[in-house]
Amino acid sequence: MMPDSDILKTLTSDVKVLVWASKEPLSESTPLFSTVDYLLDGLLRQHVRNHPTPQSEVTFVHTLYGESFWLAFTDGSSDADVYTKTLTSVVPEKMRDKMVVLNSEELTSKLRTKLDKAFKFVEYL
Repeated sequence: MMPDSDILKTLTSDVKVLVWASKEPLSESTPLFSTVDYLLDGLLRQHVRNHPTPQSEVTFVHTLYGESFWLAFTDGSSDADVYTKTLTSVVPEKMRDKMVVLNSEELTSKLRTKLDKAFKFVEYL
């Protein structure tokens, strides 16, 4: 399956964090999997195949546009406070200017509120 070109266009060089939400644990059938795998140069597929146990949260640091880029997957099963605290502990404050959230309709309103407070600008797709 080809990556979603509209999402790829949204991920400009000023986006440093991508949160990817789903109602199910991470698998190759998770919506937008091929787009995210494309961004990570195939590392996501490799990770899923090497870790067959369902994962409710996964965080990757990769390079995009020559700079560090964080991808954080969640299936929403974690407490919003804990998830946001974990995310902000791995993403340096200077990299929290702009974040994009994929499948934003899968996020709880509490998690949306927490992300809005933790990051300067959040774009929900």
